[in-house]
Amino acid sequence: LRALPAQLAGALLVSGSGDPRHWEGSAPDGAGVKKTPPLGGLPMAARLELLQAGGVSEPDDRQVLKGVVRALKPRGKFLMERFNRESLAYELPLQGWRVGEDGSVVLQEDTFDVLRGRYDTRQIVIDREGTREHRGSVRAYTLPELKGMFDVVGLPIHRVLGGLDLSPYRARSRRLVLFAVKGLEPESIRTVW
Repeated sequence: LRALPAQLAGALLVSGSGDPRHWEGSAPDGAGVKKTPPLGGLPMAARLELLQAGGVSEPDDRQVLKGVVRALKPRGKFLMERFNRESLAYELPLQGWRVGEDGSVVLQEDTFDVLRGRYDTRQIVIDREGTREHRGSVRAYTLPELKGMFDVVGLPIHRVLGGLDLSPYRARSRRLVLFAVKGLEPESIRTVW
């Protein structure tokens, strides 16, 4: 834990509430190991096209990754924290309500659409101003999808955690934390700090 501030010194941090294609490569011994081809010489536009062809259909997500890579210096660090898709699949749907201090009532329904890979939320707010409805929908990527996205843009993942408290990542972890370093390939991906 004491090493965390040093590891993240100067890091770019982001928090946020079709699988990129796996290209077949073959190991020298013919074992048929899946690996990503070297992408270092590809311009960013071509890399973003690969993401789109591989199922990352959200243009904003592709642009955010492009901006992150552009903002980082070589060996620059990037930390992303978001909800864990696997946990959503276990826990949702949920319905609930709460009463605010001002007497307003908020009804909320959260669902996860496995076929579309989307987390959908619906809120109905009832207060002195009347009744309003708010809806939201966010693409929920799997860890392999995120790894593929990061690899394509040249941002290899070094660590995967289950929260900013440095808990180990598990399928049922509520949060997912990715630690990546621009242009530096890890020896392996660690799931504990």
